[in-house]
Amino acid sequence: MKHPVMFGTAALALAAAIAAQPPLAQAQSGTALHGKTSGHCKLANVQYGREMYNGSCTIRQRLDGSSNFYSIQMGAAEPFLFATSDGKTWMHGPEQVRFRDRGHSAVFRWGDFRLEVEQD
Repeated sequence: MKHPVMFGTAALALAAAIAAQPPLAQAQSGTALHGKTSGHCKLANVQYGREMYNGSCTIRQRLDGSSNFYSIQMGAAEPFLFATSDGKTWMHGPEQVRFRDRGHSAVFRWGDFRLEVEQD
């Protein structure tokens, strides 16, 4: 059974952008739902006003219970990993991330950095 990815759920995530698309490569594994889509990403160091990446990206999401896990890969670089639970968002380390769901896009902010993700 195919399930849409659901950004903007109680876990506050990027899934609204993916859910708006036609069914993607999605699969159900136990209670976890998986989704994947392509998009456009901009990564910037806001302290120095420098754009570090502006191009295509791959957005993957896993919804497991009340938690969302995101992998955003830009080009050949290692993916950025985010997790949301209880209304909070973190990166793959201990740093908390501010997240804003804009429907067809989303913004992740942490430290001096901003990652804008828009679904194709």
